Amino acid sequence: MLNRIIRTFFILTGVVFFEQASSRMMLPIEIPEFDDPVPTEVRAKHAARPARNTVSPTEYALEKYPFSKDYKEAYRYRTNVPNARIVDFINNIENEALRINNPAKYLEALCRLIQSSTRDPFEKVKMVYDATALLLDYDTEAVKLPFIPVQTWEQILVSRKTVCEGYADFFKKICDMLNIPCEKVPGFAQGGLLPLTPNKDLTANHAWNIVQINNFWYNIDCTWGSSSADVLTQTQKRKYSTDWLFLNGDYFRYTHFPSDSSFQLASPKINEEQFKTLPRLEPSFFDRLKLLTPLKSVNEIESTFKINLQKKDDSKIQVLFYDYNSGYAVQNKTLQNQKEDTLSVTFNAPLAGTYLGTVMYNLEGNAYRGCAYFFVQAKNASDIQYPVPLKSSAKDVEIISPLVALKADSTYDFKVKVSNKKYLILSYNGKITRMKSEGNGLFTQRLTIPHNVQSITVSASDTEYGQYEGIVKYFIEN
Repeated sequence: MLNRIIRTFFILTGVVFFEQASSRMMLPIEIPEFDDPVPTEVRAKHAARPARNTVSPTEYALEKYPFSKDYKEAYRYRTNVPNARIVDFINNIENEALRINNPAKYLEALCRLIQSSTRDPFEKVKMVYDATALLLDYDTEAVKLPFIPVQTWEQILVSRKTVCEGYADFFKKICDMLNIPCEKVPGFAQGGLLPLTPNKDLTANHAWNIVQINNFWYNIDCTWGSSSADVLTQTQKRKYSTDWLFLNGDYFRYTHFPSDSSFQLASPKINEEQFKTLPRLEPSFFDRLKLLTPLKSVNEIESTFKINLQKKDDSKIQVLFYDYNSGYAVQNKTLQNQKEDTLSVTFNAPLAGTYLGTVMYNLEGNAYRGCAYFFVQAKNASDIQYPVPLKSSAKDVEIISPLVALKADSTYDFKVKVSNKKYLILSYNGKITRMKSEGNGLFTQRLTIPHNVQSITVSASDTEYGQYEGIVKYFIEN
């Protein structure tokens, strides 16, 4: 069921991924913040705007908010480490008393600290970002109310609790005091796990900022940089990140759609209908991967879906597919092949229906976190079935055949390509059958599967009588 998909998700360990990932194993995932109700100050403005965020030809020629084409300098500050002086200032006992008793003087002291710490405009903005993200907590109780009470910046600072609009107002207040050009941006933000669908209403549900540095404007979302939502407990968890600091406008548009198109720091501008077709891609996706094939929020197929990704680093990548109705991961229907830095993924739908595709990357401790989400809508079922991949040093593994569910007392032609191994074997029930090398990394072997066999493992080695390691495992239907 959809609710099960939203509330639960895989976080795989290396052992589970490389051996056999159970379709019943489902653990919580962290996602950026809850959707706010329409911000109170924005509601009237949004209601008055046109039904569609249209783009006129003149907007291509002249940007109201000019943006940089080169983010190399700005990205130097996306360190995921808060400024030490800001941390010390917030943790100072005397400053804490001042915050409660005299918020105006507290903010003046904070601005003096930022002003005296650096002349670097990027560093100044990052210090404002850090102060906002570390000082404030997301108010999960207020967001449940029919209307969120309007807060002054003093009330926000004293309580240290607010929603997205408060984050944006507080960030702008500090920027104004430092004479840093800043705007608050109302719009729709694609929080949560699921990608958009064509019938989604894009009424404003979020607020963020843009700032001007050296004549160019940059995106800032302190709310999402401060915390994330635990969908299991419906609570907000502090989770500082610079993912949403100076994020490239071409990437920011995959999750944020401003009510006014002039706030889109990218070109060409997109309208509501175009935004709804985009998959949900997080900043961590663009840090590690690049799309080589088109990807939509909803991808209609006959029975087979293919996507090619270019890897930018050594992160381990796994693409999983979940049945939209049951919420469980689909097993043995996805094949991943990597050649150099290109990752090719093929998914074959077991039934006609809708599937949630997720791209996951490896974190420390062999945990995986999602960075891309999209739907696959299959018209028909595919009978293709893949073996389970195993952890090995084999490179450029390509399973040519068999690509069906294997049955006992049946004969199959095994064909496997491996670029860096000289010997391959098939092993089952303590028996070994050597595969024949055909050259160019291709190995073949015809095998009739005995009645009592439960599984067959394809293993590889650098030497004929050396240690063999499993590449893939087939499970046999008896």
